[in-house]
Amino acid sequence: MRLFFGVPVPAELAREIGAWTRSLQAFGIRAANWSRPDLYHVTVLFLGELPPAAISQLDAIGRRAAAQVAPFRLRFAEVGAFAHNRVLWLGLADDEGMAALQRLHVAVRAGVADARVAAVDPRPFRAHMTLARQLDVAHFTALTRQARGWNKMADVTQTWAMDVPALCLFASTREGGRLTYPVVAMYPLSGLSHGGGDSGEALLR
Repeated sequence: MRLFFGVPVPAELAREIGAWTRSLQAFGIRAANWSRPDLYHVTVLFLGELPPAAISQLDAIGRRAAAQVAPFRLRFAEVGAFAHNRVLWLGLADDEGMAALQRLHVAVRAGVADARVAAVDPRPFRAHMTLARQLDVAHFTALTRQARGWNKMADVTQTWAMDVPALCLFASTREGGRLTYPVVAMYPLSGLSHGGGDSGEALLR
């Protein structure tokens, strides 16, 4: 199973962002693979391919991590690109919500590393929401530097925010050739300073 910890984007906000990405395409931004709104999420920690038996360990890790962070609010702030893997992303404001997300990442990462359930990416955490893959980066860079109206279009991102009440364990699967990210388990954020207790909901079967 291909698994990752993350937080979902509420459906109403996802639809609004999805409509905005269509205006990006009309503006001239080119990418071969635009994310569907129902796939929008912010990754907390990518785990990769793991056997189903690993889910019980990940469940314990998710519960402990969720018990260390109170519910928080994320604000989106900017749009940008990762040139090395040609990803167009929506970034987050550097505020208290981002600090809470960072704490959640650290707690999950430590749990995974301690349990040795998956390899942990050594690169720094760069929280974002993926909008598109296989981006024409050179064209995107030139367009956003030179095109009139880009700043006004990008400023729209600063109006979006979402509450984060829970951490989720997602699977990445294909159903009939269509990519989906079903929620395997959900862990409400309890705001406790130490792990422990039954803070997560039952695994979804």
